[in-house]
Amino acid sequence: MVLFDKTALPMSLGTTENDVLIQFYDMFIQINLESWNDLSNINKSNDLRLVRQTAHKLKSSSASVGALALADSLKCLEMAAADGNLLQVIEQTEQTTQLLHNTIDLIRAELTFLQQESVRAQ
Repeated sequence: MVLFDKTALPMSLGTTENDVLIQFYDMFIQINLESWNDLSNINKSNDLRLVRQTAHKLKSSSASVGALALADSLKCLEMAAADGNLLQVIEQTEQTTQLLHNTIDLIRAELTFLQQESVRAQ
């Protein structure tokens, strides 16, 4: 499974304008890190309904920016929470945490590239 497909967001938005892509990637990172922190706190309280809802929301945004492996892992987390399988939720959360950080590193690298490209174009 691909960690980050940088062609997904431009295709989804219908634009390759660096400023637009930069804005979306920045929002994705900020929202996902905040939501992941919330999810970690929810997970500690064993509220599987909220885990499922949060994983679903993050799954959709991850797929839209091309974070395909992360979206797949979040789908597994969402399903484990829906099934009420606390042990699987805990295990999937650990795996998803690693994928989230690896994916964000790749998106940050793409952001740096896009920002440098924008500067060169000016």
